[in-house]
Amino acid sequence: MGMGPVRTWSHREVADSASEPALRARVWRISLESMVASDHFDEIVSHLVATAKAHHAATGGVNPEWARWYAEHLVDDLNSVLSSDIDADELTDWLAGADRRYRSEPQTSSWPKAYAVWLIEEYR
Repeated sequence: MGMGPVRTWSHREVADSASEPALRARVWRISLESMVASDHFDEIVSHLVATAKAHHAATGGVNPEWARWYAEHLVDDLNSVLSSDIDADELTDWLAGADRRYRSEPQTSSWPKAYAVWLIEEYR
C-alpha cells in the first residue's frame, strides 16, 4: 500500500495557511508522512491494522483495557521495526495518550496512519 503522490507545498502556501489550523495541520501531516515513508511507515500501519482486527475478533471491539491488549500484541513487532526497547507498560500509556490526542485534533488521515507517524516521531 503506497502513499500516493506527495504534494510539494511552497513556503508561501504554508505561511498563508497559518490562519487556517486544519489546513496547517494537513500540510504538516502530509510533509511528515512523506518524510517517514522510508522509515517503515507502511509496516507500522499494517501492524496497527492487524492488531485492531485481532482485538475486534477477540473482544467484539468493546474492551476498557484495549490499550493494554494492543500493547501486549504490538510491543515485539514495534520494537523490531523501530529498533527500540519499548516495554508493554510504556506502550500502553503511549497508546492511551495517542488515542486522546487523535480524538482532540482535527484529522486528515486514519488513526493507524496518525499513530504510525507519532510512533516514528517518538521512538525513532
